[in-house]
Amino acid sequence: MRKVELRMNEQNKYEIIKKLVETNGNKKRAATRLGCTVRTINRLIIKYKEQGKKGFVHGNRGRLPASAVPLDMKNKIISLYINDFSDANFTHFCEIVESDFGIKISDTTLNSWMRAEDVLSPKARRKTKKALKKKLKDRMNDTASEKVRNEIKESINILD
Repeated sequence: MRKVELRMNEQNKYEIIKKLVETNGNKKRAATRLGCTVRTINRLIIKYKEQGKKGFVHGNRGRLPASAVPLDMKNKIISLYINDFSDANFTHFCEIVESDFGIKISDTTLNSWMRAEDVLSPKARRKTKKALKKKLKDRMNDTASEKVRNEIKESINILD
């Protein structure tokens, strides 16, 4: 039998229900402590009796969201933009990706991916460029490696 690890809120529910079942305590008081109804407490008691500690683990734990883009596809899209389509704005690139590769992503998602890679759209405004430049300068001040500092300086010069 595997050991079940509960998160803090799950552990709290488990302990309250366990004590309730063992001492035959007050369900209303347990409901107010957990911030739920007596009906929910009854359901948790049934789960506790049937499954034990395992019944308090959330059902979606360890699964990726249905809307998540696989990591290899994300990296492919990022490298495709950087290498081949860097002159296109993000909205146009999203349309290209959808028509050519059949992958539908929003321009907002692409924007957040690209900002993580320190890549801006050609349509980026002055405020956005200034913020990126400040972020790069801060990173350059924190870095000891001369090679990395030179790469960051090149990126800053491109923004000017």
